[in-house]
Amino acid sequence: MLTFSCGDDGGPVDPGDIYAPTAPVGLIPITGDQNVLLYWRSNLETDLEAYNVYWSFNSTEFNLMATTVDTNYVDMDVRNGETVYYAVSAFDVNGNESELSIATFDTPRPAGYDIQLTDANASPSTAGFSFERALSGEGGISADSQNADFYFYLGEPDETPYIKGGNRTGTRNTNIMMWGSTNSFADMTYAPDPNAPLNSYVMNGSWPAYTGYTYVLQTQDGNFAQVRITNLIGDYMIFDWAYQTAPYNPELAPSVPRTNP
Repeated sequence: MLTFSCGDDGGPVDPGDIYAPTAPVGLIPITGDQNVLLYWRSNLETDLEAYNVYWSFNSTEFNLMATTVDTNYVDMDVRNGETVYYAVSAFDVNGNESELSIATFDTPRPAGYDIQLTDANASPSTAGFSFERALSGEGGISADSQNADFYFYLGEPDETPYIKGGNRTGTRNTNIMMWGSTNSFADMTYAPDPNAPLNSYVMNGSWPAYTGYTYVLQTQDGNFAQVRITNLIGDYMIFDWAYQTAPYNPELAPSVPRTNP
């Protein structure tokens, strides 16, 4: 007959138990601004104690980051534009630890909210927007600025609102496409490949501006971004943005499950 003793928390400990839990499944990272939120499915073992969360820069040499009884964890010790790999294990009350889950990865990126631009025809000094300048907290800039990645204007003669890639002087180029109606940033996970057939990016293109629509951009420096218009009021456009600081990395928003490439 097996004998049991009590652990530090008063729970049963079976010295003869050598069977580890199964590896957790369903690990999903959600991209944030200088943070990554991790989710995974609950293990079903009755003697489950907790989970260990691991991180790596190379997807092979994992380091213990945290221990939690929850099935989620927020990594706050990350830098925007830097890719981090994650894996999770489960262990039971007897200290038996599972194998690592299938690893996933994430590249956090900065975001901003409630930015207001004016009509470039009436007030050009605050009609443009630069993602790089926005990183330091700046809002609207001149639509003629060499830093402007896009700008807002009302078309003539009917004053239809438009969002246009690049700047008004034509000295900065931005690929831009209208993705379509979205509920949030979560609807746009990865920027479409500009080189793929049928993708509708237009260099310095103009697209009608609609409330609730998301637009995907690739700047002259190769960085992907998304803009979601939240309101159009008279000659003002209000929007949220997300910008990937790692050039040519298409990750912009909460991701679908992924495994190591």
